[in-house]
Amino acid sequence: MSDKFFVMETVTVSEVCKQWPKVLARHSGKELEVTSRGRTVAWLRIPAARKKGAKVTMPDFNARLKKVFGERAISALDAARLTEQIKSAF
Repeated sequence: MSDKFFVMETVTVSEVCKQWPKVLARHSGKELEVTSRGRTVAWLRIPAARKKGAKVTMPDFNARLKKVFGERAISALDAARLTEQIKSAF
């Protein structure tokens, strides 16, 4: 057993509601315990803030589609049937 303990920072529900941007900025990259009237109601893990101007990499959705469905395609007749089912549901 380790003698090191992890101390989680605590914020109140009202602080989260009233000062959400400040909570995000102040506790970036940390785990928080959210309390209401002294009782724990949630735990939050706030990811570290991205540096301004940092490039965001988007997933390759076309590659993912190809991996899942391969070269399969739906026929025009099946597409029409599917469209009708969707329209009739609403």
